Amino acid sequence: MLPPGWVQSGDFPNSVRNTTRLAYDSKRVTRSSALRRKEWSMDPGRGVPSDLHAWAERWRAAEDAVYPLAVTDSDAYQQAVQLVGLLRPYFDTEAVQASDLPDVAGRAGAVLRSLAAREGLSTAGLDADALVGCAAAARLRTLLVSIDAGTEDAALESARAAGLRWAVVQEPDLSLAGMGLAQQWVEVHVESRARLVRGIAMQPATGEALFSIEVLAPGDSRPSLRLELDSRQEWLEEAEEMRKAFDELGAGK
Repeated sequence: MLPPGWVQSGDFPNSVRNTTRLAYDSKRVTRSSALRRKEWSMDPGRGVPSDLHAWAERWRAAEDAVYPLAVTDSDAYQQAVQLVGLLRPYFDTEAVQASDLPDVAGRAGAVLRSLAAREGLSTAGLDADALVGCAAAARLRTLLVSIDAGTEDAALESARAAGLRWAVVQEPDLSLAGMGLAQQWVEVHVESRARLVRGIAMQPATGEALFSIEVLAPGDSRPSLRLELDSRQEWLEEAEEMRKAFDELGAGK
């Protein structure tokens, strides 16, 4: 049953919509159809199907090889981010479930060469297999990201007992020191169980950070609203405005 203020499953609450609409009208707002199924941290043994453990370890090693270029060779890092970004739509389309990934990754080398040629980019000086591994790892995370119900319930109960209005149920793996292609934070509103999902990803064309915020109604896998921003500070401020709007809704304001 939806909390008061929700129009229907998947809709943004009226009071939150009214509170934030003017801020969103001037920004790029899109809808996403991505489904998030099971949580996967960078530990390949956590949440990953047993038959994919070896693949997950291989793709993790690819990330470990590529993303430290951000420190050692910024030009190569930007080139790598652009090339991995070109592969993301291919993986998103072809790998519908985690078990598809090994076969999809096996064909991705040829796809990468074709896409790079089309965009006038070169893979020279970079390990093409490692780039494919980075794209596969990113897709695996997306396919496996959802919060275990028991873990979420425990987090909500702990937050409620502590008098908190939001429970943090997912944070990014810090083992890459912020050098991964994408990071995600998930907070659940204790009263309504609505989700506030914040993300940071690299823009394929520039290698610069793209900041996103999604709001999901309780039980929904598709966001009611998706907001993309170029500014980290604005991203933090928008997320805080959304939290306040939900808190006011819960307080009946």
